[in-house]
Amino acid sequence: MRRIGLAVAFAFALMLAPLVPYAQQTGKVWRIGALSTTSASGGRSVHTALVESLHRQGYVEGRNILIEWRFADGDVSRFSALSAEMVRLKVDAIFVISGQFAIAAQRATLSIPIIFIGVTDPVALGLVKSLAHPGGNATGLSNVHVELTQKRLGLLKELLPGARRVGVLQPPGLPDIATYLVEIRAAARALDLDVHVEALNEPERFERTFLTMRTAGVAGVMLIPDPLSYTYRARLAELSQKARLPLVGWTGEFANSGALLAYGPSTPDMARQAAVYIDKIFKGAKPEDLPVEQPTKFDLVINLKTAKSLGLTIPQTLLLQADQVIE
Repeated sequence: MRRIGLAVAFAFALMLAPLVPYAQQTGKVWRIGALSTTSASGGRSVHTALVESLHRQGYVEGRNILIEWRFADGDVSRFSALSAEMVRLKVDAIFVISGQFAIAAQRATLSIPIIFIGVTDPVALGLVKSLAHPGGNATGLSNVHVELTQKRLGLLKELLPGARRVGVLQPPGLPDIATYLVEIRAAARALDLDVHVEALNEPERFERTFLTMRTAGVAGVMLIPDPLSYTYRARLAELSQKARLPLVGWTGEFANSGALLAYGPSTPDMARQAAVYIDKIFKGAKPEDLPVEQPTKFDLVINLKTAKSLGLTIPQTLLLQADQVIE
């Protein structure tokens, strides 16, 4: 009888085995190198989203996974050193935000899997051979920001129908800046807008940049996605209000930080999708075989407090389109 009982218990355990998360079965403690373009506090929503999604895949920090976070604080010059540090730590995978950081990581290693988010055109940047067949050690999510340029400019025009000129802040060292500027100028022509481009340099010069744009007669300012503007989004929003220039950001966090509005893919949601890639790789998939995907969630966020401070009335039609309205 005891043998029968043991046999039944063993069979029952086998039936339950597939329900136990893979990460817990292996007994291995996986190590992820997480490279953030911003600061620890500035990217909290992304960090939280990644950890929560990994937890849903069966990974628990301190038990079967360790995450080595490194923060560049918006300083592009630190990307190479932080990427090299991940290689020295012999992490099992590298999670990285932005094309510039992904390039630095791939220069540091061609063997450790790299999972990127926030990359405009990974093929043009040389990170992958094609979206369907990456063919190397990197894969992840593109952000389609270039294609959203016309949408952002259209939103600004809807808010400021009398606008004739829009300001664009050009970040330093962005590898695909030429693509952005071509798209921005084409979208502006379609909306009967002139484009005034100003360099976005060190934070000490931000205020002077906004004053220059105001003198140039721009009606509003649009940001190009990059680590520097994301890191200093609150400061940029503050200066835009001071200069009485509505600011349009490229992800919802900008509007939450004080910009008038923001439209683009949800960065936290992309981080959640990145966790799925990481899980697949830890289960044996190769980055070269995992197609690059596009974001699935896009947010329009409007800040009514900022609109009030600028003396603007948001059309009801635009409010109805918003995924979030900050009052």
